[in-house]
Amino acid sequence: MSDWLPWLLIEIGARWPLVLLAALPFLLTAGVTTVFFVVHRAVASRRPEELAMTTEAWVERTLHKQGLTHVRVGPVPPGSPGVDAFWPSARYIALKPATLTRCDPTFWAIGAHEIGHALHARHPFWGPLFTMGRGLSLGLDRLLAAALLAGALVGGPWVATAIAIALVLALAANLVVLLDEGWASLTALRLLREGGDLSKSQVARAIASLIAALGAYVGGFLGKLAVLLAAPFVAATLLRPTPSLSQDLPWYVLVTLALLSAPLLTRGARILYRVVRPRRLSRLSELGPHMMAENASDLSGGFAATALVIAALLLPPSTARDLTLILALIPALVPFTGVLGSIVLLPVMVLLHGVDRLDRTVTRLSTGFVPEDFQGAPRAFGPPALTLEMHNDQGLVRRGLELLRVAYLPLLGVFWLAQLLGVIGQ
Repeated sequence: MSDWLPWLLIEIGARWPLVLLAALPFLLTAGVTTVFFVVHRAVASRRPEELAMTTEAWVERTLHKQGLTHVRVGPVPPGSPGVDAFWPSARYIALKPATLTRCDPTFWAIGAHEIGHALHARHPFWGPLFTMGRGLSLGLDRLLAAALLAGALVGGPWVATAIAIALVLALAANLVVLLDEGWASLTALRLLREGGDLSKSQVARAIASLIAALGAYVGGFLGKLAVLLAAPFVAATLLRPTPSLSQDLPWYVLVTLALLSAPLLTRGARILYRVVRPRRLSRLSELGPHMMAENASDLSGGFAATALVIAALLLPPSTARDLTLILALIPALVPFTGVLGSIVLLPVMVLLHGVDRLDRTVTRLSTGFVPEDFQGAPRAFGPPALTLEMHNDQGLVRRGLELLRVAYLPLLGVFWLAQLLGVIGQ
């Protein structure tokens, strides 16, 4: 039993490129997002009142012109991720306060991009396709990362097949997202030009902002494309014979795993029931405690799933173990990706803070203002009820993502079935 950690480190060390490929989409997305921030700051106006109206007023006028009278625009609601976005389930364009109040073509471009998504959402074919593609891309990205990590742990032809399937599906879903984002940016450019409010130089600055924003999605897609380009290396690495660490577990380890299995089963039953019969929250006061409880559940469930994965590595190699190991790694990675993601993003945040300070200095020297001076009066958050509308989305994609939270259940069954068969065979 004490040999599993050196064995694990040796296996991961021999296949470390697979771990890098699993993290590459996130790293590229974070890097390109940083570039977007820098580019957006560079092309943003230094004058408080460059245009005649704020982004919010321009978006409202454009929505009316486009016949999107059912779509609202306003500040990000409490409890939401707090980013500029269009929420199809709530039919609401949520914009950050700095975006809402700026009279600047680069911020108009952000609003115009979200209008593009709203126009897509009302289409009978593209609307559902883009919504489903975005949700599927989230789940398939996690599946691909888990499959690559499983390849670093156990290898084998079945894991190689799973990686290939997850990669093809993830690339297809990400292509749909790229089409949605690229088309929304082209629509934004058309809307900005149609109004006649912007000069050629202002349109050029808006285009630079749109291209930089699109780069984040392109970066994530290129990360998955890198896995495809590395397919010969991946196949050769995975098909190389993997030494087995199969051994009987001591009784005290089995007791510990039994104690962990009880809450894992309870949690799994609760989430599966809610997938079948979703619970609708009726009051905003319920949302905060509910989200805190769910986040704590994901963390504790992730650590327990990690213990299960480690124990499963000690089982005899089999197709069932390897494939269910991939699924179990999806929830097991949740607490670790959160910590590692924060570590990776820390230098990015330091860089962004430095760029922000430099921008404030340049703005102060050139205009006598700093960005906060021309944001207008502080705005309240958007309607709290919108947060409930977003959370109470009961679509199939949302339910599918909920299933990934308990994807350790198949491995749990395989593990205890193996233990039972071992006892019977003695």
